[in-house]
Amino acid sequence: MVYQGAKADCTALIESLSGTPGLLELLVECRSLPSPDYKQDQWRLLGALTRLLPGLVAELLVIFSEQGCVDYPQITGSAVAALGSEDCPSDLALILDHSITHLLIDEFQDTSSSQFALLERLTEGWQPGDGHSLFIVGDGMQSCYGFRDANVGLFLAAREQGIGNAKLVPVDLKVNFRSDAGVVHWVNRTFESAFPRDNDISRGAVSYSPSIAHTGLPDLNDAVRVKICLDDGQRQREALEVARIASAIQTDYPDENTAILVRNRTHLREIIPALQHAGIGWQAVEIDPLIHRPVISDLFALTRALLNPADRVAWLAVFRAPWCGLSLADLQHLAGNKLDAGSAGHSALWLSVADPGQWTQMSQHGKTALKRLVNVIGPALRHKQRKPLRQWLEGTWLALGGPATTEPSEFAHVTSFFELLEAHEYGGIIRDMPAFGEAAERLYAKPATDPNIKLQIMTIHRAKGLEFDHVIIPGLDRSGASDPHALLLWHE
Repeated sequence: MVYQGAKADCTALIESLSGTPGLLELLVECRSLPSPDYKQDQWRLLGALTRLLPGLVAELLVIFSEQGCVDYPQITGSAVAALGSEDCPSDLALILDHSITHLLIDEFQDTSSSQFALLERLTEGWQPGDGHSLFIVGDGMQSCYGFRDANVGLFLAAREQGIGNAKLVPVDLKVNFRSDAGVVHWVNRTFESAFPRDNDISRGAVSYSPSIAHTGLPDLNDAVRVKICLDDGQRQREALEVARIASAIQTDYPDENTAILVRNRTHLREIIPALQHAGIGWQAVEIDPLIHRPVISDLFALTRALLNPADRVAWLAVFRAPWCGLSLADLQHLAGNKLDAGSAGHSALWLSVADPGQWTQMSQHGKTALKRLVNVIGPALRHKQRKPLRQWLEGTWLALGGPATTEPSEFAHVTSFFELLEAHEYGGIIRDMPAFGEAAERLYAKPATDPNIKLQIMTIHRAKGLEFDHVIIPGLDRSGASDPHALLLWHE
């Protein structure tokens, strides 16, 4: 009886409220309101964000307009806005509805909410049998771009529920055409327990889907080998093991190719020297940063010193470089010279070096080396901005004997540096040295052109879609690059 009375009261309440205009919309909107369990300081933060963020967005749009640039989220947001709303589509939306017949989206597991909203707007007026078709391709197990606001739950929801009026028929592809049966067998056995048992749209959880190999391998247990280097904080044992494996593959399988794949270029810091020491050639694209090569770092220091006499660190690097080679004791004498003491003396280091009277406490080798360097640098500074920057700096490097301290294999890297210098020249100088420094850090060794080289080095991301006979993946315990300084953490 108690429950019947409560039901009657609830029914009466619903009937009395059913005539209230707009009440239904308000109740629906309540479902998207923030949790009522927030603490008082959290409510204050939320209120501050709701006032601050719209202003920041407006400022960002002003900067976009002034700089003539835009970022990817803004492109998507502008596209969604240009299509209008569900109740009031724009003229553009109507035109696209007539002109677009078929949509194909690849890598759909990495779709963000804003991109999903754009797709919903594009398919808003579609009806079954009207000639439109939608085809999406994706693999929930390959979703790896959560840092770009990708939500694999959208992929799972589209698979089960479709997108708007566009219903989808799921088709599962099981056959793996790239990996041998041994690799596929090992992956199925190893990773099946690493994935959740069932899909969960709200959590973005994807269950494991085993593959079937198209090609066979006689020994299923020898396809994948795991090497663990314990107590190897400096990564030296790992690097030596990679070089040993690569050398053994080239000996046992001279006609087959090999790839060394890493998550991040920095993970090759110890491996590349190990390969060089073992005499193993390789091909790589944008892998080996030239700024870490001694000849390039010396050239960069020479550039900074000649363009900015107040750059104390650059001058010390120039004095230490092979074309001068001062000892640490002689460098200490120069750095501690009384003419270079105090804040006002930082720009006087070259003046101190250029005065032979300040060399009295230096070694005989230091005096000879410094005299030779001064005889080259002095005239060079007097001709500053009288020649094109590359010609001026390259001539100074040649006069210092730079080529005599450079391996023949390094001359191609030197040419790349001078070409970069030429691209950043402005009136005989580099107007934006920080930008030039960033560009120098992105300067990589050019790939080898020898067709007999069977070893390639690249990031895992760049290797996507490629096939190799042998694959070495070091540093699997390392994490990839991340941004720990996110301005705002957002959760939908």
